[in-house]
Amino acid sequence: MKFQKQLRFLLLFAIVIVISFFAWQFGYKPLIRFLFGSSHATGLGYRRVINIVNIRTALMQYKQRNGHYPKRLSDLFPNYIKNIEILYGPGIGINNDWEKKHRSFVNAEKHFDKNFAYFYFGDNTDMTLCEKPGIWKKDKQIAPDILCILFPDGSVKVCNLLKRKELGLEAMLQERLNQFNSSDTNDATDKKEGEIY
Repeated sequence: MKFQKQLRFLLLFAIVIVISFFAWQFGYKPLIRFLFGSSHATGLGYRRVINIVNIRTALMQYKQRNGHYPKRLSDLFPNYIKNIEILYGPGIGINNDWEKKHRSFVNAEKHFDKNFAYFYFGDNTDMTLCEKPGIWKKDKQIAPDILCILFPDGSVKVCNLLKRKELGLEAMLQERLNQFNSSDTNDATDKKEGEIY
C-alpha cells in the first residue's frame, strides 16, 4: 500500500515536471488554447486556468515537504504562495458583486478560506479544488456553467454542469455551496479553527 502511494506521488510529480517543462518551452498558451479555444489564450479562460495551475504547484510543494496536502488553502501562504491574491481568483475574472464583497480581505491581516474564489476538498476526494460557481464574469465565449477543477491526479479540467454530473462531482459541489451560502451570513471572524471552505 505504501509503495502504491509512493508510486502515485512519483507519477504525479512526473506529470507536474512534464507540464512545467512544456510550459517553460512553449508557454501556457498552447495548453489554454487546447482547453478553451484560441480566443482565450490571453483572456479570462487563460487567467482562470493559470491560477489553478499555480495553486496546484503550491499544493504539490506542500505535499512534497509535509507528506500530505494542507488542511486549508490559507496554510499555503506565505511559504508556498507568495501572492495571496491568487487564492482570491484572477482580478479580471471576478464579477463586481463578488469583488466588492470579498476583495477587501486580500489586504486583511488574517485570511479566511471562505473568502477565496475556490472550494478546497483536500486530497482524499474525487476533486481537490474547484472554482466557486457564480463569481466569474460572464463571457460570451465561455458557458456560464464552466468551472475549472483540479483533480487528485494533478490534472486541471474545464467541466460544464453535464460533465460534473457525469463524473459524480456536482452533488459534492452543491453540498459545499450550500454550506458556504449558509455560513456566508456570518462574519468571517466567526470562522472556527479547522473549518474548510
